[in-house]
Amino acid sequence: MTEPQMSRANHLAWAKQRALWELEPGGGGVATAISSIAQDFATHPDLADHPARTMMTLLALSGDLSTTQQAREFIEGIG
Repeated sequence: MTEPQMSRANHLAWAKQRALWELEPGGGGVATAISSIAQDFATHPDLADHPARTMMTLLALSGDLSTTQQAREFIEGIG
């Protein structure tokens, strides 16, 4: 028997919280935060194709999402 799916809003909040935790001292850092939220989005049908997944990758590759502050602002702004 499978567990009921979390709502989109709850899954989004959970994924953001987990990613932001990675940005805290002792966390995995920016790359881990980006990977975490991208993977968490992929596990929910309503978030799997969220444009933030592509945007995070493009920004990270261009160097525009390389600091903790940049990552925090981006993640907090995802809706």
